[in-house]
Amino acid sequence: MIHPPIDSFRVAAARRSPHHRLSHALTQRLGRMLRLVDSRETPWASATFTGARHRFHFVVEDVPMGTAERGRITALAEAEWGLHGHVVADVALRWGYTEPQAGHDPIMLNVEMLTVADAAA
Repeated sequence: MIHPPIDSFRVAAARRSPHHRLSHALTQRLGRMLRLVDSRETPWASATFTGARHRFHFVVEDVPMGTAERGRITALAEAEWGLHGHVVADVALRWGYTEPQAGHDPIMLNVEMLTVADAAA
């Protein structure tokens, strides 16, 4: 039996991580409206829980942002995420602006999520 190199195990583990799964879910839910430009994961713990803070930075693409699109984005705060072994405990959405490019002011959306390990899983 031929075993894959260790690096492929790390890549597979990263794809199963809550951060990767959240990143994938966000990009699927936001479709072509927003483009992910950066994401970070920071370990987090309280006296009774362990987990991580996840930060995702999106730039609005050149598509109209009507009421329906903004509603879809706002609904992320109440969405079910289905992360096996983890629970999304908090979601914060923050709109902002990036440096102007090509004569327009790109809008940025920062999504911050807190996940905690699910003791029942």
